[in-house]
Amino acid sequence: MNIGPYSFEEFKARAKEFHGYPAPGLILGGYMVAMAQKALPEGTLFEALVETKKCLPDAVQLLTLCSAGNNWMKVINLGRYAVSLYDKYSGVGYRVHLDMEAIEKFSEIRSWLLKDKPKREQDTDKLFRQLEEAGDSILRMNPVKVDESLLGHSHMGPVAACPECGEAYPVADGDICLGCLGNAPFALLSPDGRPSEPVEKKASIRVSRLDHLVLTVRSLDKTLDFYRTIGMREIRFGEGRTALAFGKQKINLQEEDSPRTPSAAEARAGSADLCFVVKTPLPDVMALLKEAGIALLLGPVERTGATGKIVSIYLRDPDGNLVELSNTVP
Repeated sequence: MNIGPYSFEEFKARAKEFHGYPAPGLILGGYMVAMAQKALPEGTLFEALVETKKCLPDAVQLLTLCSAGNNWMKVINLGRYAVSLYDKYSGVGYRVHLDMEAIEKFSEIRSWLLKDKPKREQDTDKLFRQLEEAGDSILRMNPVKVDESLLGHSHMGPVAACPECGEAYPVADGDICLGCLGNAPFALLSPDGRPSEPVEKKASIRVSRLDHLVLTVRSLDKTLDFYRTIGMREIRFGEGRTALAFGKQKINLQEEDSPRTPSAAEARAGSADLCFVVKTPLPDVMALLKEAGIALLLGPVERTGATGKIVSIYLRDPDGNLVELSNTVP
């Protein structure tokens, strides 16, 4: 069957020209993109969300106007071979992924996908024959609505010359550019071949991110109930320990009458001041808080966050800790 406007052999040739060789994942990705594109109403201005870095982004760029350069293609590496095409204004569209049950009918595709044998032992000709035979029969499609945070395009904002390297950079990144902060994946070489060090490395220890913090509480149950309401989840770890997880961070909990060793010099409940960035629009957050009987202390008010402007509301948790919930301002 055709892959978009191309025959199988035509798309295979285009894949080779674009990708360096006709990767099976790119061929399969072509069927996926074409399937989603066909399901969209004619004339829809759409963008793409790809859930893997491997091959599939190239299929999107071969068959659509979406690319990494124009930011119409977002790649969020969830490790799944799936793509969504969606209306750029409403976020409504279609997600296509692999149907693992259907793939069982095609031995070479299954073997290639699950890495059952080394690449040198694969029967490439048979694999391509099965890909052409299978077409989109090994795919499954579902309607989706992507997160509002992916709609529209944020602007870079003011740009200035970095006081260290002299290159242009977004002011929102901080006092100096991210490269001079030590985030560049390379080192500039001096005339005698010695690598230079980033400003931050010369100046201090390099801190990359906050992994977790510890919150001292009077009641684990009341604390868990509160923070579940604002979107966190309970996890257990270690020897009966409890934490609140969100994103790639967590808050470890300890009860005031039995602090861990070591712990803060003054491990007291109610002394924390925390700010969380939430994707849910603040009006919706406020409605959920009202429904849960959680009083609003202040807001919405404009504040300055770690990376730019935010709009915040304030409330207190069961121990009296000040909790700030914020939306970023584009």
